[in-house]
Amino acid sequence: MSVNVYAFPPVTLTGSEWTKLIPVSRSQSIMSGKRYISAAKRKRRLAACKVQALGNGNSGAGYCEVLKELLEGGENLVRLNSWAVNWHLDSARAKGLVNAQVLNWATGGNPLDWTTSGQPLGWYTGAILNATPTTDGGWPAVTVTGCPANMIVARPADFITVFANPSDAVGVTVKVMAQATSNASGVAVIRLMEALASGGRVNLQSSETAVFEVLEMPRSMQPVAGNWSYDWAFKEAFEDEAEGGFVELNPWT
Repeated sequence: MSVNVYAFPPVTLTGSEWTKLIPVSRSQSIMSGKRYISAAKRKRRLAACKVQALGNGNSGAGYCEVLKELLEGGENLVRLNSWAVNWHLDSARAKGLVNAQVLNWATGGNPLDWTTSGQPLGWYTGAILNATPTTDGGWPAVTVTGCPANMIVARPADFITVFANPSDAVGVTVKVMAQATSNASGVAVIRLMEALASGGRVNLQSSETAVFEVLEMPRSMQPVAGNWSYDWAFKEAFEDEAEGGFVELNPWT
């Protein structure tokens, strides 16, 4: 039987966490005292957030209560997009300078595709940056052109997304390893946690996405005056763990 995966509602957060659980198995030799450590089970993302009850036009609490019912006590799951790991104001300021948004065209309510010389032509708003895979000190990296000059364009644990061509709407998202600053020509070399197979247009302040189970359904008591919050905690779930796979649903749009 398939499992419903609901989009997380459009709520206002006053706190968030996005990290990864990496289980290991530990043992020790009685004779030599040597320690043995090896991977155990799957790596899983962990996430948590604090939802402002009076956010979104005083509808934050309502969104949380509806999501709880949709999740059926944990039988269903929720899709999350990662929140900023580093200072969220730095991320918000940089996003407008190093990200581009796709412009979609339509005529009579039908999608309108553009081409040039028989190839798809993409329209964007914002900064158009391009990435080329490389290495830096032996580590996987990308060389990014088109950045603002002399600016911190990526920090460790940020995410970047590379789109192979104008038809690629999803891209490949990887985590940044080390802080990167552009030079006077707007070129930055960004070390990555894993290598990219190909280059293309890149968004530097992007996010990754994953499906999660709720560890415990939150409850929150409304005070006589002032705001209150719902504390959510999540653990990643994989589609191959659901017998009938996932069915993605978004009741908020």
